[in-house]
Amino acid sequence: SPLQWLGVVLALLGVLHVVTGGHWWRLTRIEWVEGDFWVMLCAIAWAAYALVLRRVPSALSEMGRLALINFSGVILLLPFAASEWLHPATPDWSWQALGLIVVAAIVPGIGAYLIYGWAQGVLGAARVSVSLYLGPLWNAVMAWLVLGEQLGAHHWMGALMILPGIYLATRKPA
Repeated sequence: SPLQWLGVVLALLGVLHVVTGGHWWRLTRIEWVEGDFWVMLCAIAWAAYALVLRRVPSALSEMGRLALINFSGVILLLPFAASEWLHPATPDWSWQALGLIVVAAIVPGIGAYLIYGWAQGVLGAARVSVSLYLGPLWNAVMAWLVLGEQLGAHHWMGALMILPGIYLATRKPA
C-alpha cells in the first residue's frame, strides 16, 4: 500500500541518516570499489533466496540448508582464499584470530541465519526484510554497550525515522 511504501522510504532515509552521521553531503563523496559491487550482488542474491524460499519450500531442514550454503560458499571461495593465503602481506595466524573467526561463524553465521529463517516462516519474507533496517541502530547500541562509544544525535534522529518506518511498512493495510 502507499502507506507501506512510505514506511520503507522513511526507514531507508533513517538508515542513510545514521550511516552518514547526519551529514547527507557525504553521499556525494562515496568512492565505489570492486568490493561494493560484490556486497550489492550478495544482497540481491539473499533477497532472491528469501523470496524463492517463500514460494518454493526447501525439502532440506534449516540446518541442512545452512550446511549446503556453507559448503557451496567454501567451494566458491576456495580459490580466493588460496590466493589470499599465498599473498606475502597475509597476517600470521594466532589463537586470538582463530577465536574471532569461530565467534564470527557461530553468532551471525549460524545464530542469525536460524533466527532469520524462523522469523521469515512466522512473519513472511517482506516483513522480515524490512527488519534489516534495524542494523545500523543495533550496531550503534552494541558499540555503545560493548565499546563505550557515544550515541549521537544522528542515531536518535535515524531511530525516529527507522522505527516508525518499519511500523508503517509492516502493518497490514486497512
